[in-house]
Amino acid sequence: MPKFSNKYDSADHADIRDSINASKTNKLNIKNVSNKINSAGKIIWLSNNIFKKYKNILAQYTVEVEVKDHQKYKPHFLSKEYYGTQDLWYLIMLMNDMTSVMEFTKDTVKVFDKRRIELINKILVENQNKLGNTIELEDLTYKKI
Repeated sequence: MPKFSNKYDSADHADIRDSINASKTNKLNIKNVSNKINSAGKIIWLSNNIFKKYKNILAQYTVEVEVKDHQKYKPHFLSKEYYGTQDLWYLIMLMNDMTSVMEFTKDTVKVFDKRRIELINKILVENQNKLGNTIELEDLTYKKI
């Protein structure tokens, strides 16, 4: 199995343009681990990221960490300081059942143990063909329940 590696942190660039360009190929970026829903040529939302499917497995490997005052409302700060990349902020939110940074105010949160990061690599490698797809809204069919 090929080993996945994050070559860079999307925030480690001199200007915003370089950061945006780097995020397009960064496999950890949330838009690259989620499918996109398209309507009339516009992306209207990101559907569940791949880690949501594995949340129960990932939850077995969480640890509690302190959220410092400068990290409140800023899960990407905690992600950068804990994992070395800001690009796993959404994993911290997922592990704490948070959907908005406005909820990121607790004194402690659960994070996926960075010593088990190979599990993240395994999930990404095993699902690489399912990531970053765009689903056309017109292609979706709804069934009456």
